[in-house]
Amino acid sequence: MSAVDFSPGGIEKASLHFLALVQGENLHGDAPQEVPCCGDLLVFSGLDIVQERGRLPVLALDFEVGQKHLEIDFFGHIAPAKLFRYVMTENGAPLAEYFFCKPGALHQSIIGAEMESLFPAVVDARVVCSSLFLCRSCCGLGGVSPDDLKKYFSKMKSISRFEWILENYAKSGCDMDETWSATVTGCSGADIKLTANLVNGVVREVLF
Repeated sequence: MSAVDFSPGGIEKASLHFLALVQGENLHGDAPQEVPCCGDLLVFSGLDIVQERGRLPVLALDFEVGQKHLEIDFFGHIAPAKLFRYVMTENGAPLAEYFFCKPGALHQSIIGAEMESLFPAVVDARVVCSSLFLCRSCCGLGGVSPDDLKKYFSKMKSISRFEWILENYAKSGCDMDETWSATVTGCSGADIKLTANLVNGVVREVLF
């Protein structure tokens, strides 16, 4: 597998797929193993939070693919708009680096925009979708984090605008199907019950 075989879109899909994977791995008590990406398999090897004074915290996900190492970075947690960059190395030597956005900016994700378009017009789709991915990140990543990072994800979850509940999770091979629900505040100020179905970490349907 060469560095050029990895596409930005493939990296984004693999990251969202990985977030779906860890939801189920937490439920079954097993460590996450691998997620498909660009025709290969990424084997999860760990995560870390990189914090520098005056900058947003960066979530670094580490994967192995053959003899190569792949780091995928997000601002704070896994969400389409939070994707920052990926770096591939081999024996410590850089092979490829791609920046999805500038520091402090939001990634203009096509996948994210498609998901937001599924939410009803009576809610702020970007806010609600962001809340869903924040909650899912904290639930999923908190369970596979080193002990010193569990507090970080617990604190992050508390700042979510809405509280999402995992209603159903089904796994078939590498495919994950999730159903999450929440009571959100609509644009008119009224409470609205939403149910979101995700397949491999991507929202496919929203009911209300």
